[in-house]
Parts: sequence; C-alpha cells; structure tokens
Amino acid sequence: MANNIYITQNSHNSGSVTLSVSFSPPPTQPPPSQPPPLNISPVYRFYNKTNGTHFYTVSEAEKNNIIARWGSTFTYEGIAYFVSPYPTSNNVYHFYNMSNGTHFFTASASERDNIISRWGYIYRYEGVAWFLP
Repeated sequence: MANNIYITQNSHNSGSVTLSVSFSPPPTQPPPSQPPPLNISPVYRFYNKTNGTHFYTVSEAEKNNIIARWGSTFTYEGIAYFVSPYPTSNNVYHFYNMSNGTHFFTASASERDNIISRWGYIYRYEGVAWFLP
C-alpha cells in the first residue's frame, strides 16, 4: 500500500502561498508471507585424489556414503550448484568411463546419442543424473 501525502494550499493576500504537508503512513499490517522455497536440490562435488577428476551427485545418501567409505580417495568439496529435483526439458545425462573409472556429464541430447552409438564400449550410459531448472 502506498503512503499518502496530503498537500493543502492556503492563499494569502500578500501574494505568498503557504503549503501545509501532512504524511499519513499506511496502517500497520503483518509482513507479507514469504515466497515458497524454490524447487532446487544441491549437487555435491567431490575431488578424486587418485585421478584428478571430479564426481558430482544429487543424492545426499550417496554423498554421505562416499564421505564415510571413500574418504581416502575423494575429498568432499561442498555444493557445486543447484538443480531441479523435478523433470524439466533440460536433462543432464550421466556416463561412466569403464576404462578409467571417471564420470562424464552432458546436457546435450545429441552428444549423449553420439557417445552411446560411438563410444558405448568405453562409456556406460547411466541415465539422467538431474534436471536443469
């Protein structure tokens, strides 16, 4: 609600004008409700000390398992960014490199299809990893 400002003009015979200004604040109201939280999920990032690559997961259970069981191999680096936990038209696809144990992610459906058709003997397609908002 906007604040109200009232201006009153009083004329005098001497040629001068007197303006009276009064301010009326809006009535006290409770603060507006907070907007609903965004539908986002964290993507957790790990550094593989053995091969110098990074691993990402949106699964908190997987994050906790890696921290608990693979601490000598992976360093937890925190949240890399946020993604949508709900399907969108923007998928991120996950591949596992069976020859060196690394992971590859792409948001390109054509790149996904090319890797599956040309490099399927090296990269195992593991499906949609998460969704971009």
